[in-house]
Amino acid sequence: ALKGLDASMHSVVISLFLQHFAKGGLVDKDIARALIRSFERRLDSDYSDFVVIKRPETEAVQRGVRQFMAACQSFFESSRTK
Repeated sequence: ALKGLDASMHSVVISLFLQHFAKGGLVDKDIARALIRSFERRLDSDYSDFVVIKRPETEAVQRGVRQFMAACQSFFESSRTK
C-alpha cells in the first residue's frame, strides 16, 4: 500500500515485498526470508497429504516470524516520523 502496489495472490505479495523492501534495503534480506519460509510451511501443511513439521522447525519459523514482524513494525514506525 505504501508503494501503490496490489496483488491478489500471496506469492505475488511476497515477491513484491522482497523486490521493493528487501532488495531495496529497507528490510534486512535474512529477516525477510522468514516470510518465504513461513509461507512454504503453510503451503506444505495445506496441500501435502502427510506433512510432519517437528517442534524445532516450528520454533525456528516462529522466531523468524517474530523477527520479521519486529523489523516491519520498526520500519513503519520510522517511516511515520519522516
